Amino acid sequence: MLSRKMKALLVGLLPAAVLAAAPLANASTVTYGLQFAPTLYTPYTGWASGVQVASFTAPAFNSVNTTTYTLGSASFAINGNNYNIQNGITAGTPTTDIQWLNTAFFFGNGSTPLTATLSGVSASATVDFQFIESFQTGNEPSVTISPASGNAQPTAISTDTSFTDAGTYTGSTSYNLNFLNNAGGSGEFDLSGALITITSAGASAVPIPATASLVAVGAVALLALRRRSVRSPVV
Repeated sequence: MLSRKMKALLVGLLPAAVLAAAPLANASTVTYGLQFAPTLYTPYTGWASGVQVASFTAPAFNSVNTTTYTLGSASFAINGNNYNIQNGITAGTPTTDIQWLNTAFFFGNGSTPLTATLSGVSASATVDFQFIESFQTGNEPSVTISPASGNAQPTAISTDTSFTDAGTYTGSTSYNLNFLNNAGGSGEFDLSGALITITSAGASAVPIPATASLVAVGAVALLALRRRSVRSPVV
């Protein structure tokens, strides 16, 4: 038979022991696909497996305004001129051809800036930015992202057949992006789409020192039980 004190000790240890045995929380990673296109654009459906297509309201054709994309609890707002020259495909017909993704785009030049802001992320999360430019040769942009998190700046976005990685960032709840013509000067530069990956940090259910203390207390309790069972008379 266990004494009342021993029963109370074991009951008190049980919740803490269960908590200590709980697995670490896994980090959550989500990649969002953004298509930079105005009204009557052709939806691109060739995103890699697992990519979530970011929802947005397509802006008016050939107009300067801000378009906001929904990325879970975060948002990506981009401001610039919106243009669409998707010839050869009926508007609204989805396609997996990446060559058609880059024939709709937002653009900027010396008089029309192209800027964006990612907001609503956790400061402990890491964010990776990738971009694809339009098909037009000589209109390649570069991007500067701040806070920089130690990444080299700026990053040239120089291909229209795959996404260019602009680096991974952490430590801030929002990031500002500024696009310029990579060749310099005030010429037009175009941007067709983005992949934005947000990874939330995993958290430990119990700090390591607390877990070690629980193990030590448990060992003492087991030793006390063993001694009591040895001393108890056999019935």
